[in-house]
Amino acid sequence: MKKSELKKILIELFTENIEIKDELIHSTAEELKLSKDAVENTIYGLLSSFLHHGRYNEAYAKPEIDEQELAAGTKVEMEHTNDPIIAQRIALDHLTESEKYIMIT
Repeated sequence: MKKSELKKILIELFTENIEIKDELIHSTAEELKLSKDAVENTIYGLLSSFLHHGRYNEAYAKPEIDEQELAAGTKVEMEHTNDPIIAQRIALDHLTESEKYIMIT
């Protein structure tokens, strides 16, 4: 199985299941005839890619972030997640591109 295929399957698995436990990952690995380590390592790679990259992490010098703008941006980005830490991470990327959180209505 190609790594890109496995990534698509895992993204779908996480999209369809709000709570992921080891048993689900291990049974998925068995169904795919892969080792649980291979599947877990792919999950870690996806998470690392999301958290490591992005405008904020790629910025040579971290920009000054206005706390009010960050709070507003985090609130907006909650449309993508139910986790405020992830929403804040997305907002940081956007605020690195523009110091104001612009909402188009």
